[in-house]
Amino acid sequence: MLRRLTQSLVLLMFLSGPLFGVWILHGNYSASRLLDTVPFSDPLMVLQSLASGHLCPTGALYGVLGCKSTLVVEAAERTRCTRCMDCFHVCPEPQVLRAPLLDKHSPVQVTDRDCITCGRCIDVCAEDVFKITLRWKSGTK
Repeated sequence: MLRRLTQSLVLLMFLSGPLFGVWILHGNYSASRLLDTVPFSDPLMVLQSLASGHLCPTGALYGVLGCKSTLVVEAAERTRCTRCMDCFHVCPEPQVLRAPLLDKHSPVQVTDRDCITCGRCIDVCAEDVFKITLRWKSGTK
């Protein structure tokens, strides 16, 4: 019942422009006055967002394992990088590659806890920039 009511209200907001001359929603959500609040007016969508983005047990497990993992990915040969960005495209958490690969003043190890050490960056890199090493051998704690 609540879901049908919120869907009807969203439809009414779309129709308010042609009917009453007040454009609350115009075109798509990104061009509206309400920006990101309208999609979250659907209660089922809010629950799905919470369950998948914040309460996901698989993601939590990967976070805990990645935080104190024995293995780390390192950009050992980052000078060979040609900036093809294949590693960024295949990585499930591409922000972890930015500092070790592109910042010459940061360590070569991917020490961010969001890295799940899946090795996709190693598989896709044609220049062999990445490798997996032991956390203690590479100097990170």
